[in-house]
Amino acid sequence: ESIRKKPTKGQTVINLSKVHEGQIAVVVYHDEDNNEELKTGLFWTPKEGFAFSNNYTPKGPPNFKKASIKLTHGEPIIIELNY
Repeated sequence: ESIRKKPTKGQTVINLSKVHEGQIAVVVYHDEDNNEELKTGLFWTPKEGFAFSNNYTPKGPPNFKKASIKLTHGEPIIIELNY
């Protein structure tokens, strides 16, 4: 599922109530130039703010298992963007 939300200064809250509980992986990025794509450089190095669940930072193509977390309704997932 893809969710778009305008960022707010400090913290942006995104409701995942339509996502089923269980193992999921989340990727978040700040589309700073508003072109609906994550701008990347050499070797997929992001040029805009990004983050994966489980504090995972890939060294190449992302890996679901390394980014996966257990989603439990009512428990927040906190993800801080890397710039």
